[in-house]
Amino acid sequence: MEAKFAALRELSSGNLIFHPEEQLLETAMEIAIHHKITVYDSLYLALSIQKRLPLATLDKQQLKIVEDLKIPIISL
Repeated sequence: MEAKFAALRELSSGNLIFHPEEQLLETAMEIAIHHKITVYDSLYLALSIQKRLPLATLDKQQLKIVEDLKIPIISL
């Protein structure tokens, strides 16, 4: 498994930034429970909150939730 991640990191050439899920999990769980969405989907919202960056998404559920959480979005 580690070899696959090493290959992915090499291919990304610095274009990808990896963030440990553990740092986001508490916020993601709160969002998931409150808004009745998957933790997977709420991780993107939690990352946006933590980094204070806008969210780029076409996911209709996430777009509804960003208004409630006051997360800026990038229109696609």
